[in-house]
Amino acid sequence: MSRTLTTAALLGAATIAAGWTASRGETPPIWNASEPPPWAEHGLDRAPEDLALEPELPTAVGMIPDIGAFLSHCPTLDPAYGQIRSDFEIRRNGFLVGSVSCSEPVSAMTAVEYSDPLIVLQGLRVMYYMDRGLSGHLPWTPGTLYQWVKSKIGGIDIRDGSGAYCCTTYGSRLFMVVGTQDDFNRMFDKSWRGIAGNIDLYAHEARHVDGFPHVSCCGINGGCDQQYQEANPSPYGIQYQLNRLWLDGGINVGFACLAQPERQETVNWHAGAVSSFRRRFCTSLPPVVSLPAQPGGVCPATATCTPDATTLCIDGRYRVRVNFSTTQGGGISGAGRAIRLDSLGVTKGGLFWFFGADNPELLVKVLNGCGLDGYRWVYFSAGTNVGFVLTVVDTQNGATRTYSNPDRTPAEPLQDVAALPCN
Repeated sequence: MSRTLTTAALLGAATIAAGWTASRGETPPIWNASEPPPWAEHGLDRAPEDLALEPELPTAVGMIPDIGAFLSHCPTLDPAYGQIRSDFEIRRNGFLVGSVSCSEPVSAMTAVEYSDPLIVLQGLRVMYYMDRGLSGHLPWTPGTLYQWVKSKIGGIDIRDGSGAYCCTTYGSRLFMVVGTQDDFNRMFDKSWRGIAGNIDLYAHEARHVDGFPHVSCCGINGGCDQQYQEANPSPYGIQYQLNRLWLDGGINVGFACLAQPERQETVNWHAGAVSSFRRRFCTSLPPVVSLPAQPGGVCPATATCTPDATTLCIDGRYRVRVNFSTTQGGGISGAGRAIRLDSLGVTKGGLFWFFGADNPELLVKVLNGCGLDGYRWVYFSAGTNVGFVLTVVDTQNGATRTYSNPDRTPAEPLQDVAALPCN
């Protein structure tokens, strides 16, 4: 038996998305994202009341340099998959979900193949990485969004014909409930806009664990919060803050790396979300927000390569980073620590360690094969069975390659002689 603790929350993210349906438990659209927003007919690029200038937050890059490339990969193949499944139980109509099918690239999957449990896992995977290593960026918690949501709920129950609400219980764990989606919305959730809408939904519902009942003062029955507090935001306040952070690059997931027109559609999405959620309060509305000069922050994939504790810069051009995660030894995860070898005259490669500087885990090198076969080559060899994701970025053109090893699997050496284009 499950026990409902609070009533369903009517979420404002749907008010700005084309095709979002009442199956997500949301209110009717204010404007349809497939059409120009109502202020466009007046020659404005944002809502009139949002034109005031706001100071831009500093760009903060977590562990997702290019969200488009990141979403093309299966969460089931990610080294953090085991940790995510341990942290959050996924249920379907109350029953535990077992193995989840996925194939790459995710963009090629059909609506039927891209299942509701897979969408939930993709959202949790993004949440796991997007602000990892950052602190102090979320006013209501000192850590990351993933850590905070994990501290509030133990899982997500996907229910047929349900809206989203918090919470129900199974055993001793609290679960938020989300509804199943139609084909249109499942396909939309292959994009960052869809996943971002799900993530701010999860954060909204997790906030209800702390209370914050909705009111009806803003003209939407049960779809408003009483007042906005920057340091102690309510559910709609958290959605406002997350979209503001994504828009101004306070959390940079690399949506600036997306090709047009998707990049502009994403800017419009977050700007519309900020404007919409801002209107969900009775008193003390959030500050107005203007479009920053670089929405989303700079594209991390094309930023200049600067070596640091977790970054190798091979030939001054190729940025190499690795994230690891394992359930062994009680579970541990983090960013691999870089060991530069240029002091030894080695400029084409370097090492990473996970657990101790005297114990290197991974050797990686990048070679210029353009004169031979038109590609730059990536080779690596790892002496580990720990799960990891290795990302190599050509900072001159933004080309990115990602390689992964499942946890508890001996890593095999790789020689990718078609890794990066030469243009």
